[in-house]
Amino acid sequence: TLDLSGLATFKNNAPTTTMALGTAAQNIVTLTLAATNYIDVATLNIEATGGANGRSGTLNLGATNILYASNLNVSTGKGGTTKIQFNAAVLDGGVTIAGTGGGAGRTSMILGNGTSGSSVCNGQLLLAGHPANVMAGAVSLGGVGASTGNGSAGTVTFDNCTGYATSIRMGNSTSAHSSLGTFTVGGDATHT
Repeated sequence: TLDLSGLATFKNNAPTTTMALGTAAQNIVTLTLAATNYIDVATLNIEATGGANGRSGTLNLGATNILYASNLNVSTGKGGTTKIQFNAAVLDGGVTIAGTGGGAGRTSMILGNGTSGSSVCNGQLLLAGHPANVMAGAVSLGGVGASTGNGSAGTVTFDNCTGYATSIRMGNSTSAHSSLGTFTVGGDATHT
């Protein structure tokens, strides 16, 4: 657990940033960001691993958040329930999600994509209750690769968002196991 909520500003400029990556099963990683956050990376992985099953991760957003990444992967490979959400203590504030460097760049999003073993990946982008601006390319919610033993799920919720996507693929499975994509538009601050 890394709690940066006591900081005014957090900046991360790097080629790749990965949370919840290790060799032991059942890793649970929680990262709570600062009041103002600027992340500009090529790839942002939140619980994206091919290692032992059961990893989970939570990225708690602060009041002001800029997430620039060409690729945003939430719960992929072998994993558990992983989410990007606002810190419960943040009553106001918003988020901008776009491609690396911002501007007109778009981010490709994969939420919940199991690729091997018995993983049940569940990727969630929970933005309800806060303003959001999302510039996305291809969005995949709930994907299952040919070798997975179970289904996967991907969820997006928002109620005050300007969002663009070139494509949205939901519940896409290439195996005998089902997958689920959920896209909820409308007020739901508790993400239920």
